[in-house]
Amino acid sequence: MDLTWKPDWARTRARFVQWWRHEGLVLWLPAPRDVNVPLASLPRPARPADPRAYHLVPFYRARAAEYELAHTHFSGEV
Repeated sequence: MDLTWKPDWARTRARFVQWWRHEGLVLWLPAPRDVNVPLASLPRPARPADPRAYHLVPFYRARAAEYELAHTHFSGEV
């Protein structure tokens, strides 16, 4: 399985399996991805004016999560 947001998922998954077996350590280290090289070309969704909508509107939350995933580098599993 290949994930858009984590191209090395197979290696990462194996490390998580080891961790669940108490055979190692997994650290999560997210960092901003180079703004010129996002994993997907997604526009930043406009933040709703209503603070409740920011937290409770599923469509906005999904778009915001996709944008963040496309602009985040996930590394650090050991």
